Amino acid sequence: LKGAGDQVPAVDSAAAFGLDLYVICAELGFQYGHLDITNECLRLYFLRTPPPNQFLCRAYLCQAQMLAPTSAENPEQLEKAVVYLLKAISFAKETPRYHFLVYNASVLYWQMCRPFLKPNHRQHLAKSLHQVVRALDDIDDKDYEWRAQLMIALIECLMDSNKPKDAENISNLAATFTRQNVPSLFKDVFRLQVKYKLGDPGKALRDLLKVTGSGDLAVYYKICKLKTALESGEPHPNLHRELFKILRQILQQEDDMQSHASSYSGGRKSQTMSDKDRDKEMSTGPPSIEERPPLLLELGR
Repeated sequence: LKGAGDQVPAVDSAAAFGLDLYVICAELGFQYGHLDITNECLRLYFLRTPPPNQFLCRAYLCQAQMLAPTSAENPEQLEKAVVYLLKAISFAKETPRYHFLVYNASVLYWQMCRPFLKPNHRQHLAKSLHQVVRALDDIDDKDYEWRAQLMIALIECLMDSNKPKDAENISNLAATFTRQNVPSLFKDVFRLQVKYKLGDPGKALRDLLKVTGSGDLAVYYKICKLKTALESGEPHPNLHRELFKILRQILQQEDDMQSHASSYSGGRKSQTMSDKDRDKEMSTGPPSIEERPPLLLELGR
């Protein structure tokens, strides 16, 4: 390959092989750790005028992987890698048969940016991650869970880069998207809205309860608010009382569900525990004061 690539072909002579072979060789070299071979193959490939096909896109992705940083201390290297990754995305999303490469690029991007997914480093991902999320939206990729996870990460990145208004806009889009397509991830969006005070989560909760009527989200909202207050260092003298009120609400909802189920089963109605009996049971041998808050607040994760 190298010998043929370094030769200057005659004007009328046919190429010994297609340029795509350089890309395939570069990918294999990267896969097996022969980075010198990958570099040389990519150099020879871009030395020519590559045709606009999937191998051009794959060459961009391979080059991005070669430039990917190994630690969060080198954001400049990340920017260099992202240039090639976004070139691949920009090319692939214009042609439906190459849309699978947009998804592949988003996965490679996530692998490259993992070292930066921590406080004070997420800010370096805000702009590029937003472009990746928008590209998946442009092609209407059907892996809704993946798209939701990237949107949730984008909210954190925007907050880390001190862009609360942008984070609020994305959180509203993510809330709608997850409610419609990935309900299991809606709580993750809602938790960030409460944590960062994005918009008015309380109003959003009330509007949602009118539609769903589920009390689970109301309980989750209370837990998230308490946890956020504790993490920010706000004094909360009635913490344990609030936690026990939330716990009673959870248990009451469970009892209501059991009673509702038994009324349809035709069987004997299960016995429910009164507030007085429950308080008595909770007062005998409860966890220590230090243990109680974390146990319930873990539900807000």
